[in-house]
Amino acid sequence: PIPDGLGNLLLTKAGVLRAPGEIRRGVNVIRMRGIGTDERRHSEYLVYGQGSVDGSFDDARQRKARAADPEIKRFSPLVVPADGNTSQADLQALVDHTVRVRRGHSQGFEYTLEGWLVNGKPWPINARVPVFDDIAGLDGDEWLICSTRLSVDLQRGAVTVVVVRPIEAYDTVPLKTRPRHRKADRRRGDDGAVLETHK
Repeated sequence: PIPDGLGNLLLTKAGVLRAPGEIRRGVNVIRMRGIGTDERRHSEYLVYGQGSVDGSFDDARQRKARAADPEIKRFSPLVVPADGNTSQADLQALVDHTVRVRRGHSQGFEYTLEGWLVNGKPWPINARVPVFDDIAGLDGDEWLICSTRLSVDLQRGAVTVVVVRPIEAYDTVPLKTRPRHRKADRRRGDDGAVLETHK
């Protein structure tokens, strides 16, 4: 659910809209910091559940599905119980979804952008936005705007703080938006700016 700007919550799919602009380092980015962490990711996920008895009772009560996160090298399995009357396909969908969501939420960037508007419109929540940031390893990749915050002060003027995360953190698409870090000098971009890491 996302706010509709009128005090209500709107149930919708992830990334239905596209932002009216782009996030580009050296153009409209004042500040960026990483907000991702792998602390809620696991090497293996196991989902257990039960279904209706249409054959063997043991088959109905011992259903399970598993999925692995190959990027997590430490051994740290997670067991997820499934609610209700489930099929094998339901369990597999749940465990695959759990891997995607936890991986997607482990990545994120908070951008402080110039102004409150982009091309005359506010930055919309739940919109896809292309990000051009050599420090983050993103070259036009579309990420999802998860939250926005408007502020104004004497030093920076009017700014919008935008949090972006991979789209697959909220949708059922393949894992494919891992940031591509450069091999050399990962902490500085072409403009000399230093990546601030959230701890």
